[in-house]
Amino acid sequence: IRARNVNKVISSIVIKKFEDILEHIDDNIEYIFIDEVQFVKGNFEVLTELSLIGFTIYIAGLKQTSDLTPFGIMPYVLAIADEIEILHTNCECGEIARYTDCTTDKNNDILIGDKEKYRPVCENCYVRK
Repeated sequence: IRARNVNKVISSIVIKKFEDILEHIDDNIEYIFIDEVQFVKGNFEVLTELSLIGFTIYIAGLKQTSDLTPFGIMPYVLAIADEIEILHTNCECGEIARYTDCTTDKNNDILIGDKEKYRPVCENCYVRK
């Protein structure tokens, strides 16, 4: 990560469930960063417990599926958050993309390995199914 002209290396691990974080906690850790949290399984209350003992936790993930329904555990994560900052990218038309559109037929929320089949879109470019 580059912050204020300082190079800093942050080690990372892959977790499948929230409980996996506990195996990696030691005295050198202050911050926990979780990306793609909508895919993480397990007991999300681990995050509350870690926060209560002093860890600062940053989480990123999609709040909705391409069908505009809450994505996985995100409603619970948003409910226990101290602060929420919603960030957006741009749609190919140049407007703010608030949604994700799936460009192929699907029968569940996750198409593993097919991120090319999703695109960020604005309200006008979202394809209603």
